[in-house]
Amino acid sequence: MPDYTLLDHAARLRVASLRITDWRFLVLLASVGAATLAVGIHTAAQAEHDALVIDVAGRQRMLTQRLTAEHQMIRLGQAVPDETGRGVARLFEESLAALMDGGAVSSGSRTVSLPRAASRDFRLALDEVGRSWADLRGASNAWMSDLRPATESLSAAAAFTAASGRTLALTDRAVQVYEREATARATRLRSMQMVLVPLWLAMLATGLVGERRAREADRTELVNTELQERVAERTEQLTAANRRLQLFAAMVDSSDAAIVSVDSDRKITSWN
Repeated sequence: MPDYTLLDHAARLRVASLRITDWRFLVLLASVGAATLAVGIHTAAQAEHDALVIDVAGRQRMLTQRLTAEHQMIRLGQAVPDETGRGVARLFEESLAALMDGGAVSSGSRTVSLPRAASRDFRLALDEVGRSWADLRGASNAWMSDLRPATESLSAAAAFTAASGRTLALTDRAVQVYEREATARATRLRSMQMVLVPLWLAMLATGLVGERRAREADRTELVNTELQERVAERTEQLTAANRRLQLFAAMVDSSDAAIVSVDSDRKITSWN
């Protein structure tokens, strides 16, 4: 016959293993919670970083357009301060260097720090932008050094316009490459969150349910223990009473005197 006491104890051990107050369960729950929080923080930080890189990379297009417009104004005889053109070129080159190798760069009214570009595709796209920018600067110098009237320097103007168009197209491509990679990263991070958050909630719910069941098992065990103690106490009392009756019966049987037992109606119930 199976030992139901041992079976009940084994069942209680299985329930108790899910208790939320178990330090091993708490460590596991805290680890998953910390991972969930870390992924959330990293997701927010990565989104802010991606937006900054896209803003700086996209600004290169604006700087190219600005440089092109200023050169056209100069060739048409309009006055443009030399510092303006040099400032545009310097900002483009500083931003390109920061995007490629990391470093500080101005963004609006503040200076931000960019990390080194880690993606191979993005670095290749930036390399192409850099080569195109070098061609654009060469075409710019050639056009500006051509002292013939604008109507007579069409080849230099065409070379400059073509270099400007290539730089704009390659800048757009670099931005698209980074946006595609940023979208893929965001998707992966959201997928991790979609796994970790439900997992943490499921673990918490499992721990709470296990704790409730374990407490119910504790109460049941306490009631069973008290009942077993009362049964044992009553059994001991009955055993002692039975021994006394047996002793009395033995005394009556072995006595030489006549011993008669009567009930409350004075009827004889036993004798020796």
